[in-house]
Amino acid sequence: MVYKNKDLLQIIKIQNKTIVAAAAAARTLKKQLKLTTKLYKKAFKHWLEEMDVAAGLKIDGQYIWDERNKAVYDYNALYALFKLQRVTQLPEYEDYELPDGTEVKDCVLDIEGRMMESGRLRPIAHLIKIPEDNPAWDTKFREQSYSFKDLIKKRKKGKK
Repeated sequence: MVYKNKDLLQIIKIQNKTIVAAAAAARTLKKQLKLTTKLYKKAFKHWLEEMDVAAGLKIDGQYIWDERNKAVYDYNALYALFKLQRVTQLPEYEDYELPDGTEVKDCVLDIEGRMMESGRLRPIAHLIKIPEDNPAWDTKFREQSYSFKDLIKKRKKGKK
């Protein structure tokens, strides 16, 4: 095939227009890529922030449930202690006495907390004879104390 100068010029013009059109398309794609990259960075940044917030809310939720469970445990322990402190005034204990002959109504309820392996305090109740005077609280009352297991049913006095 033999080309004439006129045909070659026409081919060069068409190729030049193709190159100019491809360059314009490349510029447009470059602008779109920059815009897409900016939007992607913004979206990724906001996604990371939301993930941090979600993780923080999850930790807060666990903390709140732990505090709620501790509050329920504390309430139950306080309620049990409240019921225990009324023990010495209940009529059902009038028929009982301590091994040394002391009546239950002459005792005061003392609560001791024992630390368990789980970190919780287990309340332990002691019945202590009410002291005559006001001794210092650092004295050891619990050595002379009794638990509820030590209560003995009173003997009925026979009629003569």
